[in-house]
Amino acid sequence: MELTNLNLPKTFSDLDQRLVSQDLTQWSGAVNLLFVEDCILLIKRSDEMPSHRGQIGFFGGHKNPGEIEPMITAGREWSEESGLASDDIEYIGLHQPVRTSRNRMIIPAVGYYKESLNKLFKTVVSNGEWSNLVAVKIDKVKDENLWTSAQVLSGKDQFSFHFFPLIEDHTRYYHDDFAVPYTLWGASAKMILNFFKNPKLDDNFPLF
Repeated sequence: MELTNLNLPKTFSDLDQRLVSQDLTQWSGAVNLLFVEDCILLIKRSDEMPSHRGQIGFFGGHKNPGEIEPMITAGREWSEESGLASDDIEYIGLHQPVRTSRNRMIIPAVGYYKESLNKLFKTVVSNGEWSNLVAVKIDKVKDENLWTSAQVLSGKDQFSFHFFPLIEDHTRYYHDDFAVPYTLWGASAKMILNFFKNPKLDDNFPLF
């Protein structure tokens, strides 16, 4: 997939100016929306983690004190969680922030891994925060017919949830684990749907 022609905002200031109708000052973390060959890279969080245990997400996490750029946060988290250098990633820009179930604003840093998926699987080392990697095929995750959704009412508010099955035909796993297929949903699913719905991040795109 060609990413370099998207002209995404490179800094927090650029993103803030692009999304002028949104208050982005309370962003709390960043994740890596990474493309590897013909796939998007996901992690399965360890069952030992205190939050979001066992869920599917991205490399990433909360910003450290003094970090003002989401790409810095994303690159640091990548290195800490994968044991690989942030130089292995070519960052393209920032995309639509998403709020998590805990109302924390997370900003995806879009980029691609410079090496092959095979090399990644051979060299990556978990820091304990994840137990598996999932490379989901771009052509599959772009297919709206493979997604399901649900509407949930909470008081006067209505929330949409989107689900994508990470079955064998759609993915490559770091550790083969198809006894109980994983499901992509939540904030990570929103980020992927946002990207393919509006890859160039138009000004009028709504914030989740």
